[in-house]
Amino acid sequence: MEEKIIQWISSILRVSVTRDSSRGNTEQWDSLRHLQIIAGLEEEFGIDIPIDKVAEILSVSDILRYVESVK
Repeated sequence: MEEKIIQWISSILRVSVTRDSSRGNTEQWDSLRHLQIIAGLEEEFGIDIPIDKVAEILSVSDILRYVESVK
């Protein structure tokens, strides 16, 4: 699942990402694409992300940890 999520995020950002990629070190990861990632996670992977958690998700590793915690 991890590789699938990483590839999926890469396709949204249109750049290769790793577990270490974040909003801070990935220029393409702007606020619009962040919302696309969050909405897409909910749609593509059936994951519900409460609005208060959205601001806490700042990196690929944050996403992977969150997915792991809800699956």
